[in-house]
Amino acid sequence: MPKTWKVVARFNSFDAADQKRNAISKSGKETRVRRCGLGGSQFAVKVRTDEKKPRVKEEQPPPEQEEISLGDKRKEKRVKKQMRRNLARGVS
Repeated sequence: MPKTWKVVARFNSFDAADQKRNAISKSGKETRVRRCGLGGSQFAVKVRTDEKKPRVKEEQPPPEQEEISLGDKRKEKRVKKQMRRNLARGVS
């Protein structure tokens, strides 16, 4: 998965953005400065967001005791198809 980043602050000069980035990176967070705004006139300080959400497994309903096997399903489908053909031909 790609990294996700959140904009923390925007500055008009790179020096101000760099100072903010250095202050945040001292706390151990991954940071970066990117150009933004009209014609790249501003600088945005971004912080890496770690959104690791635990996967929740959905409980599946217990399987029915009388499951139709794959062969039965195919047979059922074949019979329905044959009935449709017979109806189209006018055979009863």
